[in-house]
Amino acid sequence: MILNLSETLSKINFTKLENISILLRHAERTDIKDGDTGLLVDITEQGIVKSIELGNEISKYFEINKIYSSPLLRCINTAININKGNSKEQKEIIKTTILGEPGLYVNDRYIAGLEFKKRGTYNLVRDYINGAVILGMNNLNDANKSFYNKIFQLSQNNKYNLFVSHDAIIIPLIKYLLNYDFNEYWLNYLSGIVICGYRNETINYFFNWGKDVYSRIFK
Repeated sequence: MILNLSETLSKINFTKLENISILLRHAERTDIKDGDTGLLVDITEQGIVKSIELGNEISKYFEINKIYSSPLLRCINTAININKGNSKEQKEIIKTTILGEPGLYVNDRYIAGLEFKKRGTYNLVRDYINGAVILGMNNLNDANKSFYNKIFQLSQNNKYNLFVSHDAIIIPLIKYLLNYDFNEYWLNYLSGIVICGYRNETINYFFNWGKDVYSRIFK
């Protein structure tokens, strides 16, 4: 599942836009070895290039005001390189645990970590968004509401926002907002969701694969 950002941004009405938030999975990372926590895993050279290219693509529409990132290295360096492509200004990367390490879906890092190792990220997240109770994880509906509210709050004071996180955190939110089930595709690197808030208090969510854009409007 790849975010075709040009296709998405071209469909947005910027005239009455109050704020926009792009929530992305980090860029391509190096492999996580068996038994490794992955805490120090970084992005690849290809990940650096693609992050800069994505930042440049965003710059055709706007310059990002605020950048938030999971505290993990692969997200921080994704954010740094997106900013390089987007702006000449070296902006602060604001690290927040709502985006990872552990994020709002986890209530017991140790127990949840064991579950991730046992099941694997793909299987655990698929089970979780389909209603399974996972040890060490919060109630899905409650966690989704908390996460969305945090993103919403952080977006209010700045018009153009970027959030860099992980597939295990972004996928449940996309499922919650757009009811996309991820049965056919997974969330690729540098893919995610675009959330637009308008002056008439309308909120529009965009999520797409290739040229197929999934959109939902709330008032």
